[in-house]
Amino acid sequence: MAKYHNVLLPYFQQSIKPLLLLVCTIISFGLNAQVGGISGGKINALNHNPIPKGDAEFEPNYSISLTKQYWDKNGNLQSLYNTLDSVLIETSVSFRMAYAFTDQLEIGTFIANNFSNWSVKYSILTQNKIGLGFFGWV
Repeated sequence: MAKYHNVLLPYFQQSIKPLLLLVCTIISFGLNAQVGGISGGKINALNHNPIPKGDAEFEPNYSISLTKQYWDKNGNLQSLYNTLDSVLIETSVSFRMAYAFTDQLEIGTFIANNFSNWSVKYSILTQNKIGLGFFGWV
């Protein structure tokens, strides 16, 4: 047994690295609750199921950004302006919409001031609350 252990261990150690990288990559996608216009089910929870068939979601968003400083190439915090009383204020309006065409297919869009995208969610192998879904966006 030790003979096979010594032979297989280096192979196992080399083959597990790509698998671990793939698992970490897949898990990291769960950090984002929504892919563009696709529903996330709950905030910060990845859900493979689309919204119920025939339902539509519409979510308007408004944001305000205030900036006085920035990080330079060396990692130092720099003032954006020469005076202390100046600030850069940016506003943004965006809309997220999704519609479920079937029990397994949901298509959505995210439209913002400076970009937009289309996305799709397709659910397969669903058993109760466990299943597999595919996400994609353009």
